[in-house]
Amino acid sequence: MSTIKKIIKNYGLNGLIVYLKLKTGSTKNIQVAGLKNEIALRNTRADKLLFKQIFVHEEYNFNTPVQPQFIIDAGANIGLSALYFANRFPGAVIVAVEVEKENFEMLSRNTKNYPNIKPINAGLWPKPAVLEVVDSGSGSTGFMVKETSADNPNSFKAISITDIIRMYQISIIDIVKIDIEGAEKELFSDNIEWIAKSKIIILELHDRKKEGCSLSFFTAFSQFNFECHPFEQNFLLINRDLVKS
Repeated sequence: MSTIKKIIKNYGLNGLIVYLKLKTGSTKNIQVAGLKNEIALRNTRADKLLFKQIFVHEEYNFNTPVQPQFIIDAGANIGLSALYFANRFPGAVIVAVEVEKENFEMLSRNTKNYPNIKPINAGLWPKPAVLEVVDSGSGSTGFMVKETSADNPNSFKAISITDIIRMYQISIIDIVKIDIEGAEKELFSDNIEWIAKSKIIILELHDRKKEGCSLSFFTAFSQFNFECHPFEQNFLLINRDLVKS
């Protein structure tokens, strides 16, 4: 189904207005039916494509057998996935982790009126480390990270899922969404105890950007009791020890 047909099907007349704004570049204040506040996009191909993926084609509209109370959105970019989750699961606390500075500024702007969304400007990593952002040349949705030295002026501290669990004093994560442009290779290579505490994980792999992501993922998850389902461009993983049919 074409974008215009899909957006009108989902949002009616409001969808037509949104479509025209995307086409004309008037993207600073887009009102999506169902969201209490307007969304701000930059007039870039990357932001528009991300909006279409999440709000038009509903990339994260997966069936869930749980009513989430705690969600980690790793690779939150400008906040669209966090907003989607906040609208779909209004009772959930959503920790939105984004590494790149300008993306994070947009994330903070888009989520400022949502007290249940907690933005964190950091890179997700399995252990304490110092990271830097790497521009992969694929636009604002494609920034990667790598370890660096503390004396690098562009360096910053990493954050782990274990850190987030400790910060929010939780024992179970209902949903973990992971879209971190290749850092999943490292994430699943060390300190993976958090996987057993996660009910649902939705993950995009990036072997095209970093070799070994899939190997790291499948090696880690072979140790746990998860169902794995392809969903859009992601894998939807359900923890059968925590989520009963």
